[in-house]
Amino acid sequence: MPLKASELENYYLFTQQIPLINENRNLLYKNGFVVIENDVTNNRFKAEQVNATYRSLKVAGVPIFVTTDSLLHLYHIQFDETLKRIEEEEFYDKLWELDKAFLEASIEDYNEAKENNSDEEVTEAARRNVAYFAVALSLLEGKSDPNRIEAKSTEDQGSEKHSFEVPSFVKENVEAELALIEAHEGFETSPIFLYQEDYSQYVPRGHYTSSEKLMNYFKAMMWHGRISMLLRSGMITAEESTAEESTTEESMTESSALEELDKKARVQTFQALLISDHFDRDENLRARWDRIYDVTAFYVGFSDDLGPYEYAEALDAVFGDDRERVSFDNETLTALKVELEKYEGPKIYGGTGKIILAVPKLKTKLLMLQKVSGSWVNDTSQTPIFSISSVLLL
Repeated sequence: MPLKASELENYYLFTQQIPLINENRNLLYKNGFVVIENDVTNNRFKAEQVNATYRSLKVAGVPIFVTTDSLLHLYHIQFDETLKRIEEEEFYDKLWELDKAFLEASIEDYNEAKENNSDEEVTEAARRNVAYFAVALSLLEGKSDPNRIEAKSTEDQGSEKHSFEVPSFVKENVEAELALIEAHEGFETSPIFLYQEDYSQYVPRGHYTSSEKLMNYFKAMMWHGRISMLLRSGMITAEESTAEESTTEESMTESSALEELDKKARVQTFQALLISDHFDRDENLRARWDRIYDVTAFYVGFSDDLGPYEYAEALDAVFGDDRERVSFDNETLTALKVELEKYEGPKIYGGTGKIILAVPKLKTKLLMLQKVSGSWVNDTSQTPIFSISSVLLL
């Protein structure tokens, strides 16, 4: 260094194809390379994909030095495109079928609990499961969203079968949850699960903005991936009280207030167990779930949250393989929790409850069920799908 034009093997040929101004030449002589804008060539080699640029350079006879970052970029493009096609052409329908089947099973649970005057907490768990799956289906269906971003493609959902009616007994909860998702303004208390949820995460990004179907799929999978059914009450917030209720609440002892929160956590545990019981009994549900989970795990890795198989194993341990119909009381619930405590908790905290974990507590178990139907994309695996890919693949 510095170089001279006469020392460069193909300098004349190169400058015939890509003209250099004096500033470019000086940098080339000084550093041995130069970075130039594409407009220097009148955008002759401009293309949407880098492989098209390489092809144009080859045709022009310009030598190409392929760097490792280019290969990684092409790999990420292929990763993104194949995942996009799988999600749009197969997973959307599979997820709809799965959620619809779980919704129908949950409605059956609720009606049966009402008819049999079942325990209040079990009845409420069944009702909340109906609300939970109704939200997922509403997101897949694509309810009106005044704050939505425009899809790059106007492609239709593709089928009239993707429609359903929200049951009247959960409509208020479902509409409240959808309003928060559509507003996506940050942390708010979930109307269904009563803990702080970060609704800003429901804005489609990356390849999920390319069609209406993918935008709806993104929001539904984000709902499945982020919403957890808790074993403990630490993240649950007390519901807001009316003025009349405030006087009564002031007289409540601390222990009774904690008992009320524990009751809400038990409801969520019952939710997870009811869903897992259906999952364990129905081979078709397992097949649909496995299809989505197995392929997604291939792309982004396995979930480390408690899922339907772990809960089903706990049910088998407590009730036996030949159980006819599970029933929950304090004794069986305690036994189930003991079984679930044996599993290692997730290693990544995804923001559920908006709590701040001290460093020593990062190693403790976060005892929760990461939504049974959607735990194939939990907070651990969502990072590469929704965050990293949206940054690296665009």
